[in-house]
Amino acid sequence: MKTRRPEPVICEDGFGEQYLRGLRPDGTLYDLARNAHPQKSKFCGVCFSPDGSVLFVNIQEPGITLAIIGLWGKLRADPV
Repeated sequence: MKTRRPEPVICEDGFGEQYLRGLRPDGTLYDLARNAHPQKSKFCGVCFSPDGSVLFVNIQEPGITLAIIGLWGKLRADPV
């Protein structure tokens, strides 16, 4: 079974809240996740597994890696 290629995911780094955002082919962004950890540390190192079914992302402090499972090829959201 062939899955659709996931859209690119961006680790947004800035002051205040830290987000993972999806990027559509038309250039619009949508929110995927917000870092709710009290330290509000950066998301970093985001990448998909080779088959596109798992999204891996790190949170810099306290130094954890998350594996997020989903139907990434089917994900679509309204523009931010």
